[in-house]
Amino acid sequence: MDCYLADYVETEIKKITGEKIEELLSICPQLFLFSAIWSIGCTTNLVGREKFDKWFRSIIPKLGITDFPADKLVHDYQFDINQKKWMPWLETIKEY
Repeated sequence: MDCYLADYVETEIKKITGEKIEELLSICPQLFLFSAIWSIGCTTNLVGREKFDKWFRSIIPKLGITDFPADKLVHDYQFDINQKKWMPWLETIKEY
């Protein structure tokens, strides 16, 4: 989660506005969810990921998140902080 918060650290040169803080607060549940998926759910294999997906999806609504996609496993998505939406990992990788 630290990597998402780096842009919101105020320094002598960079001041963080109230608007930026509001922006961060509006996406904190999504950032937490993404971080939880990859810190807790990364310790398993495909069978475990399928079980984790089923269990984790049961708690997503309790976190107040209503925009999480239902098509694939939770591990197949990342939260795009610039677009403020969930994206499939494979759509974020540039072709080479």
